Amino acid sequence: MVPTPARPVNDTNEALASFYAKVDELESVFIDRLGDAIKIPSISAYADNRKDVFAMSEWVATKLKAVGVDVTLKDLGKQEGTDLDLPPLVLGRYGSDPEKPTVLVYSHYDVQPASIEDGWKHEPFVMTVEEDGKICGRGTSDDKGPLIGWINMIEAFQKINVDVPANLVFCFEGMEETASFGLRQGLEDEADKYFKDVDVVCITDVVWVSDEQISVPQGLRGIIFYLVTITGAKVDAHSGGFGGQISEPMTDMVNIMSSLVDSNGKILVPGIYDNVQTVTKEEYESYQKLNISEDSLYGGTGGRSLHDNQADALVARWKKPSLSLHRIENALPGAGAVTSIPAKLVGKFSIRTVPFMKWEDIDQLVRKHIKDRFKSLGSKNDLEIECHPNDWFYEEASHWNYQAAIQATRNVWGVDPALTCEGGSIPIALDFKKTLKKNVLLMPVGRPTDGQHSTNEKLDKSNYINAIKLYGAYLKEVTNFWRQSKQNFFTMCLTNVVTDVNTSSNFQDFSTQHTALDLTIDFDRKVLIGRTAITGQVRVHGLAEIVLDTSHVAIKGVSYQGGMAVWTLKSDDGENGSPLCIELGRRYGEGETIELTVRLIVNLAVSLMMELANLVAGKVDFETTEKTTGLQWFSPSQTDDKQYPIMSSGVPESELIFPPITDTTEQKTYRFKMEIPISNYLFAVASGNLAGEKIGPKSYVYCAPGDLEACKQEFQPDLQAIIKSAENLIFEYPWPLYNLVVLPKSFHLGGMENPIFNFYSATVVSGDRENISVVAHEFAHSYSGNLVTNASWEHFWLNEGWTVWTERNIVRDLRGDDEVELQAIVGWQDLIQSIEMYGGEDSVFTSLVLEFEGKRPDDIMSKISYEKGYTFLCYLEETVGREKWLKFVPHYFRTFYGAAVDSSRFKDCVLKFFSPDAAATSSLSRVDWNSWFHKPGAPPKPEFSSELYKKAIELADQWGSLSVRSAFRPSGSDVEGWTAGQVLVFLDLLIKSPQPIPLEHCKLLDELYDVGKSTNLEIVTRYLRVALQAGDRSVLKQTEDILGQTGRMKFVRPLFQGLLSIDEELTLELFKKYHDFYHPTCLRMVRNLLDEERS
Repeated sequence: MVPTPARPVNDTNEALASFYAKVDELESVFIDRLGDAIKIPSISAYADNRKDVFAMSEWVATKLKAVGVDVTLKDLGKQEGTDLDLPPLVLGRYGSDPEKPTVLVYSHYDVQPASIEDGWKHEPFVMTVEEDGKICGRGTSDDKGPLIGWINMIEAFQKINVDVPANLVFCFEGMEETASFGLRQGLEDEADKYFKDVDVVCITDVVWVSDEQISVPQGLRGIIFYLVTITGAKVDAHSGGFGGQISEPMTDMVNIMSSLVDSNGKILVPGIYDNVQTVTKEEYESYQKLNISEDSLYGGTGGRSLHDNQADALVARWKKPSLSLHRIENALPGAGAVTSIPAKLVGKFSIRTVPFMKWEDIDQLVRKHIKDRFKSLGSKNDLEIECHPNDWFYEEASHWNYQAAIQATRNVWGVDPALTCEGGSIPIALDFKKTLKKNVLLMPVGRPTDGQHSTNEKLDKSNYINAIKLYGAYLKEVTNFWRQSKQNFFTMCLTNVVTDVNTSSNFQDFSTQHTALDLTIDFDRKVLIGRTAITGQVRVHGLAEIVLDTSHVAIKGVSYQGGMAVWTLKSDDGENGSPLCIELGRRYGEGETIELTVRLIVNLAVSLMMELANLVAGKVDFETTEKTTGLQWFSPSQTDDKQYPIMSSGVPESELIFPPITDTTEQKTYRFKMEIPISNYLFAVASGNLAGEKIGPKSYVYCAPGDLEACKQEFQPDLQAIIKSAENLIFEYPWPLYNLVVLPKSFHLGGMENPIFNFYSATVVSGDRENISVVAHEFAHSYSGNLVTNASWEHFWLNEGWTVWTERNIVRDLRGDDEVELQAIVGWQDLIQSIEMYGGEDSVFTSLVLEFEGKRPDDIMSKISYEKGYTFLCYLEETVGREKWLKFVPHYFRTFYGAAVDSSRFKDCVLKFFSPDAAATSSLSRVDWNSWFHKPGAPPKPEFSSELYKKAIELADQWGSLSVRSAFRPSGSDVEGWTAGQVLVFLDLLIKSPQPIPLEHCKLLDELYDVGKSTNLEIVTRYLRVALQAGDRSVLKQTEDILGQTGRMKFVRPLFQGLLSIDEELTLELFKKYHDFYHPTCLRMVRNLLDEERS
């Protein structure tokens, strides 16, 4: 069945739909334009037609200029060995939007020779459109039709007043049909000039795998061409006179040639298959399903197949090397009589190579085999070996350039294209890849029956018109996918050296591509048991060992390639846990892919998404221990329903509504899949009796069954407004779902940004919807932290500073400027307090870019990264102006979409974005980046102004001066109409006052303002701290109750600190009592506090 054009079934974009309609409307114009180009016989092979090739270059340049392309004709000099001028490279630029990717488009405007005498039905240089829609003429398919399609595409967008979706750079050559003389030098000349800002390359000089099967080829075999010369005499000799008397080269040549390959196509050179990529079961099955006729499969050759089915034939063509014997030639002119003995022979053969074979290695194997064979013959003749290599080409289809082409093909043709490889070679593809170091897409336009180098060349009208649509759809999809990985990240960019002091792993040598976890949660034993399959790519030559981070886990075994691996779990170094060292059994080369399986690893090295290569499989079995720091087990008494236990892990997950627990002995299985790459620290699991309900188009809430209504009332009214505000600020929410998982109050954090399922402490459900900023904060992490993450923990501020900035802009939309200003002031106070807590103004632990100096990240990370980062972003916003800054924000997140970023790359991104703006560039030149990044202590204090804050200060001052002689008399009306934020500021001021309020007045706080009775733990815990500072022992029982209800660190640590100032014995008793209740991180923090205070 021959594919026919389809309306774009997956595309609802109105502008693109209008573009398609305009292309259809202009069909006759576009066909006439192709006819004009066909008239020019731009045959590069013939000197007499060189003037026509130049004429064609001028024609192309004129048409490009007509649609607004800035054109440059690059002179390539003389053709080597002749006096002929080489046709110029026609270079063009269209668009320079920094928020769009730049696509380099390659085509060629020269053609193969053609003459009516060769057997053409029509004049080859006069376009003829046949009744069945075939557009006939030399160059229709190769390559004038595909080239002109780009011009047509621009015109169609212009006609509907819509911008072309991406920036374009054109490189059209005029010598492709004659070895591309001059192209490689031209590419090298312009790599760092004209092509320096190119993101990807698109080549359309390819065709489908068959007339019936639309395809996108991702690989091309390489070729190593050999000349084997055997010399025995100076001249040919008569066999009658000299047969059996002199050594004969033909005997040796036949022997050697026959030793290279057998009759079934198997290459006999030892070791040649060692680095050939294994064909997966999925690949093999997909090849068998391709819609290819037998005639197409064998190219109409009538040859006898060596394979039983289509899949085997395609594997042989695409995925395995082949060796073909071409001919044995007499090297001397005038071969003489048939019965002569040749004096000198040249045997010609070639090897088609596949990824990831290295031609240098293959050449060594071939030379050794031939020399060994020749030596074994005991021949008197002389042997010479010469080779001419062209490497294979391969691109991973997961790259956003290929994903864009796949989606565009699906949109335009209405079918999924087959991902294929090609048996032949296209040298220019490799030239672009190696010279520009960019992903090169091969996007077919024509069909294999177009007769590109034959008589009666044609291009189906449907292919020509749909190619124009395909280009537009591709550019739209390229822009979308570009935002998911311009500098591919979780991969963090191969050219960017990444350091990370918080890991013992060799993540620079081996980078994770995919992780699959199979976990069993054992509530009785309080352990996780299972295995994790880790697929990653080797990034260095000669890798023999993989080192993974672990922390307090019991490793049961590691395996790969179906056998057990040799592994060692080293002792805990006190900082980065216990390294798991896995021996690979052999040395792996750069680009190879390794798949290990390990049971339950809590912390893996931060990893990268890389290209696919040779695969090996492995397993590691493990289970957690009672010392595992990433786990928290809640007994039934610690949960909000008091019935069932819950396990929470600070390590990723995904997916919807789960049935309630009815039988606690029943084993249940749940499966999750994460489509968007994430860093492994974001993986988390929560398991227990959690009820769920939908609270928005993309949102569900999960919590203890008895808390479901309260959680709905807390989150549902504001959730959609929060999402909409973030989308207006940045771009559309990129994840498929946004869910809220409410964990018991004993959870140690207020919230945790795990993608798709955000975790919240039940303390956030206060009943007054006053913790909206917590929800705004965790949702903001969907962009900063989850979509774009810090490259290492030194740059933690990029996660949290951006998140606070986004959070407060969301709150601005929902609650107004004054509320944001109030929060910013509170944040500044937290910053100053944190600086004091972490060593003061001169401590390296207070820098924006963190320095650990042997400390664990958990011991150093603080509010400093949040608030100092926020302050810096606000400073930059003020420096360039809010209107301009708001344009930068989405650009930042698109640039590093799905990637890791450090402070240096953030700075470069800012400066590059604003470089076209002279005023902004001038302002940014005065930014002291080094001081902001590395100077300890507080940054310059911003100017704050908030009426809400002023009222809180005034009341706090009045309470500070409260005495029997004071005119101030507290009243419940003092805080009437106040927000929870104002109450918190007021209580914080009392806490920070040099003198605690008098004990006799302390009870008035609760009696008049109800702060001790509030359902909001933010308020209650602050009131208790004020009372404890005043020495009010009447609140000891309430303090004890709160410490037994919540494990949230921001509440627990200050309460223990206040309690210690009144009753050390009770403090130690409660710490012991609730020891098993708190998360390990919370425990460590409180233990450090107690040690410090008591010392």
